[in-house]
Amino acid sequence: MATEQLTNLEKRQKVFLEYEKLVIEQKLIFEKLTDLEADLADHKNVIEKLSTMDPERKCSRLINCVLTERKVKDVLPQLIAHVEFLEGTIPTMNCDLKQKSEAISKYKQEHNLGTLPSSFQMPLV
Repeated sequence: MATEQLTNLEKRQKVFLEYEKLVIEQKLIFEKLTDLEADLADHKNVIEKLSTMDPERKCSRLINCVLTERKVKDVLPQLIAHVEFLEGTIPTMNCDLKQKSEAISKYKQEHNLGTLPSSFQMPLV
């Protein structure tokens, strides 16, 4: 009897650990998506400002924590290309987030979890 209860407890712990894993993955996707959207807005803002400047004017660009000095005519195409990349990546990340949310809902339904707060901790007995 005691081993059967232990087995049931282990099964429940595995279910809740998998649920927590899915929720953490969803949060990571959301955080990355938020970062990408902020980067996109920043890049668009910079492009707007640089577009009005003399192409030969010097400007600074931060790349991987290294400040570089270049001309506007060199930086502008790089920024435009990065914006295009972000605009292609963000919809993919939105799709990933939607799929992860659906996977969580399906998992909760399959394991009859009902409505659990995301920070729910399985009690250890």
